Amino acid sequence: SRRNMKYLNTYNESIKDFLKPKSNEDILKDIEHMDNSKKYMMGIKHNIVWLVKDMLDLGIKPHIDDLIICLMNGSTDVAKMLIEDNIINLSDDEDDQCIIQSVCNNQIEIVKLLLKDNRVNPSTMFNLPIREADRYNFTEIVKLLFNDKRVYSSLSRYDELHII
Repeated sequence: SRRNMKYLNTYNESIKDFLKPKSNEDILKDIEHMDNSKKYMMGIKHNIVWLVKDMLDLGIKPHIDDLIICLMNGSTDVAKMLIEDNIINLSDDEDDQCIIQSVCNNQIEIVKLLLKDNRVNPSTMFNLPIREADRYNFTEIVKLLFNDKRVYSSLSRYDELHII
């Protein structure tokens, strides 16, 4: 079973290398021969604000799905930039995935930004955001949502929240 142990160690090392975040140097090597849209997506996925800005300056057209990808990948710096600089039209988020993703990923700063925008519906899908925040025990997000009049006014006595 020494042979199995050697195989297991090699396997574990390869997984560890695969899961390790890419360094900026590795990313720069990767993007060298990419077209601009692929560079843009690399910036979106890896939270590289300068790369996303450069590609936007070169004419890449942003889409609401880009913000959703940021939120799913934890690219909060890029997401903040896309929201704060009004690069993404939040009214294009027809099924309110931005607020749902930011809540489910406990991205407090993004939730705060989204709640400032009247185009965002924080009570979407029968108050799914506050119910999910409550389910995951994201206390700060529950409080933020509960204090938003759009959520508070749509809660019913049947909405059981465990945190509050």
